[in-house]
Amino acid sequence: MLTFEEYRKKKEVERKTKFVRKEEKKIKKNEAVKVQVGLVHQIDGQLRKVKGRTIPVQLQPSCDARTLLSTSVEKHANRYLEYVILYPDMSSVCFSPGNLNPFSLEAYKNDLLKPYSKLYFWLCEKK
Repeated sequence: MLTFEEYRKKKEVERKTKFVRKEEKKIKKNEAVKVQVGLVHQIDGQLRKVKGRTIPVQLQPSCDARTLLSTSVEKHANRYLEYVILYPDMSSVCFSPGNLNPFSLEAYKNDLLKPYSKLYFWLCEKK
């Protein structure tokens, strides 16, 4: 038979094991994340986004620009055409914005202070 103090300590330990710390909730490095990729067409010399054509693409957080491009083309577009991947401001994804470091999805996310699901990229035919 348990005393009230022993019972209370036991229940306190059980209650504490149900909570998860913030650090444990964070995305692990090897877990796939989703980013949004849409299509852009050139009309009258201007790039125009195609409405309703953004889809989620699963990637590793450590992926580079080539991996982002190849995965996006596989999932979204015609594999026989050449494409480039663009930032939302329609500049090419080669380097991280504002510096000359090679593109990394994780570094880009940290620079924008947005979750992965809110990162948008655009595919455009290379002409």
